[in-house]
Amino acid sequence: MELNLKNEINKINDIINRDYDCEIPDSIRSKKFHQAFTRLMKKMFPDYEIITKNAPYCESSGFIKNKDGNFIYYSTCDYRFPLYGRDWTSDILIRTAENSNDYYGGSNHTTDLENLYKDVNDLFAFTERKRYSAITRTLNFER
Repeated sequence: MELNLKNEINKINDIINRDYDCEIPDSIRSKKFHQAFTRLMKKMFPDYEIITKNAPYCESSGFIKNKDGNFIYYSTCDYRFPLYGRDWTSDILIRTAENSNDYYGGSNHTTDLENLYKDVNDLFAFTERKRYSAITRTLNFER
């Protein structure tokens, strides 16, 4: 199944722009945005596990776990306040994490939806190279 990113973005934008006739519309909108973004992540990364906890307010975040057990934390920006021409599609934070409770992990990197798949895989590859180098240094030190 090929992912039609433009179609998926339009679906999520419909959720953001919908009028929720209630006292606190962003509470409903936030939950629906998080659910829709999580579905998108599962479509983008079918070979990885997507782990989410509680729905954050007006954004989405979670962890991507690869088959080697490495984690990457992701977080969208607040969909209500696009700044400097950047919005939830163009301002996504990613960083390495030790586990699915590590919200402080490695160095921050930003990406957009169009490059998210590539950037996540590059970050996983970097993590593997870094881990391999550490193991090699340890083995050489023990000799």
